[in-house]
Amino acid sequence: MLVLQVNNLSIYYKKKWKKNYVVNNFSLEIKENEIVALIGKSGSGKTSIAKTIIGLHNLYDGEIIYHINKNDIQYIFQDPYTSLNPYANISYIISEGLTFKDKEEKDKKIIEVMESVGLDISKRFCFASNFSGGERQKIAIARALIRKPKLIIADEITSSIDYHSKIMVMELLRKLQKENNFACLLISHDLDFIKNLTDKIVLLETKIV
Repeated sequence: MLVLQVNNLSIYYKKKWKKNYVVNNFSLEIKENEIVALIGKSGSGKTSIAKTIIGLHNLYDGEIIYHINKNDIQYIFQDPYTSLNPYANISYIISEGLTFKDKEEKDKKIIEVMESVGLDISKRFCFASNFSGGERQKIAIARALIRKPKLIIADEITSSIDYHSKIMVMELLRKLQKENNFACLLISHDLDFIKNLTDKIVLLETKIV
């Protein structure tokens, strides 16, 4: 079953009266429980595609068809240092915006998801600024996972962390995908690094219009 279809997507930014296109006639399909890698060089429009799919950018031609509720899509940002509030504790970051029956249920869910991504639950009241880049990406994954997504868009999530942390985060994402049966759009510029972690690879060429 399809989760998402993108048909002939052309993304642009406006400069006065002119449309500056950064992506032209891009198409993509993602199925349930599938990891799709979107690979391209810097400037090819990978992040623009991801942000358009999630609704953070709305200047485009073409068609995006959601076979799931848009609330079932979670986005993990590229930079773990700017995507998390450094002055908020981990418990708050993971559960922000969610409602629970009571405090006991909230604590249980937070502990469960922290354990699932390999975070020390005794640190759940520590600030994000106290964690390394790899740990912060684990926090971002936990924040997405607790919402039980059907599709996760992971935007260059290993580009700002060291090589050891890259391997750890990618292996964790693959493990969680198998356990929780979500689809994943994995955006990267490094084909060699992720080619063995994906079910399908889409290469995006850089085009200047």
